[in-house]
Amino acid sequence: MAADYAAQIRSVRPHGPYRLLGWSVGGVIAHTVAVHLQRAGEQVDLLALMDAYPSDQWRELAGPTEADALNALLRMAGYEGGTGALTRDQVLATLRNEGSALAALPERVLTAVLGVVTNNARLMRTHRHQVYEGDLLFFTAAAPRPEGWLTPFAWLPYVTGRLVEHPLNCRHAEMTQPLQLDMVASVITSRLHALGT
Repeated sequence: MAADYAAQIRSVRPHGPYRLLGWSVGGVIAHTVAVHLQRAGEQVDLLALMDAYPSDQWRELAGPTEADALNALLRMAGYEGGTGALTRDQVLATLRNEGSALAALPERVLTAVLGVVTNNARLMRTHRHQVYEGDLLFFTAAAPRPEGWLTPFAWLPYVTGRLVEHPLNCRHAEMTQPLQLDMVASVITSRLHALGT
């Protein structure tokens, strides 16, 4: 997946410097894309991750069931979800009641989204990271979470530079809300200015 993303990026912009940002699983992909680009001899002068944690922290956990994937879908939509075995109909009803755009998903799309969630969880448990040559800018969803064991410093074996953490007072699913994105953009803008762009 990361090799394909790197190829797609290079089809639009054949040479760097590249600046990459990824959220959640997208952050793990961004790190791996950065490694692919560097191994191709390209310069990556900014790698920023938004609440994305390395595979090592997930490896020993069991893969998700469909109920887990349905709860993850609710969390992606900004809702905490339930604790029991939810059905697709219950999830769709919650999304409709909350006015979520995700409620309009046709059954085939919902099935595909659940498949992506499950596959991403499998990939997260089996991926082996390589080392990115450079600093890592990390935005942490710092509100209390059930996965209190997650730490951005688990990336340290996979970067040669500094890890600079910026905690945001939000939950994981809120990282892409306007207030948090404004803060992320402000930090990244400052970083780009420091790079001379």
